[in-house]
Amino acid sequence: MEGVLVPREESENTMCKSILSRLCFLVSTLYASAGLAAPTISITPSPVIAYPGEAVQLQADIGGPTEYRVKWILQGPLVGGIDPGKLTEDGLYTAPTSMPAGPVRIVVQISTGQWNLPVAAASVPVQIIPQGMPKPQFGAPPPPPPFPFPRGDTDMTEPPAPPTQLR
Repeated sequence: MEGVLVPREESENTMCKSILSRLCFLVSTLYASAGLAAPTISITPSPVIAYPGEAVQLQADIGGPTEYRVKWILQGPLVGGIDPGKLTEDGLYTAPTSMPAGPVRIVVQISTGQWNLPVAAASVPVQIIPQGMPKPQFGAPPPPPPFPFPRGDTDMTEPPAPPTQLR
């Protein structure tokens, strides 16, 4: 079984996000009134950056007091036969072979209980970049060079000597 593809007009998409966020807020309020911690969701990688046709495994880290059902949802336009990719029920996203016609997002929805009520959701944007373009790197900046080099045409292979102290 594959994840759910949800093609929508932008206004419908905004309305669905609003309804889902209100439902999740209601459920988290019920959790709080019962003295339970509301569940949290963290999706990695975030954002999803892929080349056309590339597969990316996503992971949802869920924090909370009980067991949850996880549902992966792919949201994006299905315009002119160009799909936003494929998403399996275990979070494996495969980018389309051509550029999608609009923004793509991956949503993780968790639910619990006999009626499978959604209790929380999170999403990440998907960016498809052309082959040959370098992927942007996120995280800590690169470390500075071990010592400063002077400007000019001097070729230094050793760090400068420390300054001598005058007494």
